[in-house]
Amino acid sequence: MKLEQSVLRAKENKQKLFAEYHVYISDLVAGYAALVNILEANGAMVTTISHKLIARAKILRRDALKIVDNHVLVCTESGEDKTVRDKFREEVKETEFKWGIYLSDWIMTSVLRQQIIEDAKPWAIKA
Repeated sequence: MKLEQSVLRAKENKQKLFAEYHVYISDLVAGYAALVNILEANGAMVTTISHKLIARAKILRRDALKIVDNHVLVCTESGEDKTVRDKFREEVKETEFKWGIYLSDWIMTSVLRQQIIEDAKPWAIKA
């Protein structure tokens, strides 16, 4: 895939690739501020989550739950993000939404291709 093709596809998509997604990004993800800009430019709702999340804090925004059906956490595989991953799983399982936990490469590859990568095995986080 060439960058020129990606830009043309982005124009065709009218910058709405992630329009049906609310993406939560851990502040430990390298370059998370740039990822926020990239996601917003592609139509996503984005919330940055502190890796120092306290147990009683909520991750999922109730106002956003009614707007989109896809809720995604982008984080690192580090132990420092384990609390965020566990809390996200706990909250999202109480809903009927589509969800996933991914590395930032999933975002970048999807944006480059201008197609959401459904089979995200190399970038999905299980633990």
